[in-house]
Amino acid sequence: MTRNPTKAMLKKIESFIISTEHYDNAIEFFRDRLGLEMPSKGVNMARFEIDEFPVFVARADHGAATFISIETDNIVEDYDILAKRGINFQEPIKTMKGGDSAAFFRGPADTLFMLYQPAPVTADEKDTNT
Repeated sequence: MTRNPTKAMLKKIESFIISTEHYDNAIEFFRDRLGLEMPSKGVNMARFEIDEFPVFVARADHGAATFISIETDNIVEDYDILAKRGINFQEPIKTMKGGDSAAFFRGPADTLFMLYQPAPVTADEKDTNT
């Protein structure tokens, strides 16, 4: 597929993420009070699902944030396209642990969004997933 240099190629709403200093309380809320399934839980991140849609609870060192993650295949190009359209990113694209890339911006009603590109899948990872 040829990319239109003026059209962002946003793929999907990837997930909904809640970052909080009160990690254990948030897990208790989603698991015990709302009754959501928790397919995985780590020291800093828990995954819940609502009709197979992922909702993550992440441990935060300071403060709290709730944001919507929008996946893209090319974060660099889409960052530039969106910036030219007047999206004010909070900072440049950051590469996170594991190789995922992200950039944050605010939308209507001060909603926080994360433009997100997953790390490329290596040949070894492809072999183990087949």
